[in-house]
Amino acid sequence: MPEVSYSIVFRVVGGAIIDVSDVDMAELNSGEETKLKFTITNIGNSPLQSLVFSWNEEEGVILPVYSDNTKYIKYLDVGESTDLEYTVVADVNAEAGLYQLDLSLEFEDGNGGYSTTTGVFVSGETDFDVTFSESSAGQTSLSVANTGNNPASSVTVRIPQQENFRVLGSTASIVGNLDKGDYTIVSFQVTPASSSFRGTGVADITQQRQLSEEDRQKLREGSSQRIASQNNNLNVLIEYTDATGVRRTVEKTVPIQFRDISSDGSQLNTRKGQQESIRKNPTFIVTIAILGLIIGGFIYYKKRKNRFSREKKD
Repeated sequence: MPEVSYSIVFRVVGGAIIDVSDVDMAELNSGEETKLKFTITNIGNSPLQSLVFSWNEEEGVILPVYSDNTKYIKYLDVGESTDLEYTVVADVNAEAGLYQLDLSLEFEDGNGGYSTTTGVFVSGETDFDVTFSESSAGQTSLSVANTGNNPASSVTVRIPQQENFRVLGSTASIVGNLDKGDYTIVSFQVTPASSSFRGTGVADITQQRQLSEEDRQKLREGSSQRIASQNNNLNVLIEYTDATGVRRTVEKTVPIQFRDISSDGSQLNTRKGQQESIRKNPTFIVTIAILGLIIGGFIYYKKRKNRFSREKKD
């Protein structure tokens, strides 16, 4: 958050001059505690004592916490400075924009006082939460929620170029407006960057056909372990227009997990491979041939027996 600095000068009786400078105050985020510090300096030629400093925001949007809005200065010599620090909070339902602070400096001895005004800006920024929803059929879905205290307009979710992933098709999805507490789901065709490596073409396919099903399963398991060991954090950019009309970008890191499509059909593929191996086994072929001969012999024997029985009766 950027820091701002300015000075307000009070001309006080007896040749004394008070310089009130704010060195810590910047934009206030609604609902969050922020330090508000005023540095009081006597830049005149006469010491001061029994000073009372206070501030007020008449709409009640910005209020001090853990203390009231009044600070006391017992003595302030020529050239001396003192810091008056407050913890303030802007109302969670405050509209973004500039709010007026009324500053006051008075003397306890009844010699009068002086007042002036300054401004405090309540930010229109918000925050988002992005979580992995699901990954299926090449689509990776992300849930995007506005978890801040301000609405977001013209929201766009974008997947930037990164080392571990690649996006097929569009890298951005236009969401529209998200009020605080709202969420939406966006989908992208995200794949691991390593999945684009397929080896050296035909030579790899030929080699794969020579492997047993057990060796193939080991290769699949090893590939899954390598993918799991890689960084699975997807970088996501959320671009939006805040409540003050400023275009902002928030970056989030989302752990995602791809469904291994081969695992869905691995059991079926294994069964097919086993069936194919059995059919090609020489023992299987010989066994089928012997069974065929036995069955054929049995049928021939039954026919001969039936014929012999008929001839005997005749």
